[in-house]
Amino acid sequence: MIKRILCSSVASLAVWGCTENDQASPPPPPAAQVAPSRDLAGIELGERLSLHHVMNVANITSTFESTFLGLVILEHPNDMWMIQEMITEIQPDVIIETGTLGGGSALYYASILKEVNENGKVITIDIAPVVDEWIEKIKATPHMHRRVEALFRDRIEVITSNSVDPKLVADLAERVRGKRVMVMLDSCHNYEHVLKELELYSPMVSVGSYIIVQDTIIDKGIAAGSQLMKEAAQCPGYEQTGGPGKAATEFLAKNDNFEIDQSRERFFVSFFPSGYLKRIK
Repeated sequence: MIKRILCSSVASLAVWGCTENDQASPPPPPAAQVAPSRDLAGIELGERLSLHHVMNVANITSTFESTFLGLVILEHPNDMWMIQEMITEIQPDVIIETGTLGGGSALYYASILKEVNENGKVITIDIAPVVDEWIEKIKATPHMHRRVEALFRDRIEVITSNSVDPKLVADLAERVRGKRVMVMLDSCHNYEHVLKELELYSPMVSVGSYIIVQDTIIDKGIAAGSQLMKEAAQCPGYEQTGGPGKAATEFLAKNDNFEIDQSRERFFVSFFPSGYLKRIK
């Protein structure tokens, strides 16, 4: 039934191997033979990603209950692989993350960062982080528990705050001045909030590094019309509709210091389509 629904979309023919008779089509050529193009990273890709997302929502635990070293990490594996490549390339001194939750993504970033920058740190911000609760869950595995606690002690700073608090932002801007900085935006997904974050945190990003607007898929293709995506973009205190994708589009229209790096979407399936923003000047 799910495949039949998916096969009703023209865009799904290339994604799910459907034909008009709902029969499997011949396998595509190996990835190495397929040259990436800007077209695949545009509207067509957005629809493909949305279909992928819709299928995941049918069994939401397949993506949204993933863990890293025992801590919850609500990310798509393709994006996490891409981010580890970026951390390795840029070797940032500081990674700022908005949206901590159980700390899995901060732990992931720190695990990669410690291998490429011996002084690298992760600063993660959340209005209500639940890191301690998740670390408690892995106490039954003492050796892993010790390693996770050590990473949080030595490499990760958890700040309880609204990410757009002016005092916090001013303090962070001073602390990271002159350092190589990457920023991950993954807190409230409402358009107004993400646009504020982009305006406040983008000046901290070093040239050649990135601010990654996560979950831009909320505003893409089929997903944009789903009730789940509309709810994902709702946060207390904000009235305008829309999500991270809308915020990124508006930010780029007024800021030529950044551009979309489509090469970071070369796996074609991402929850951050058009969300990998590179600082070019």
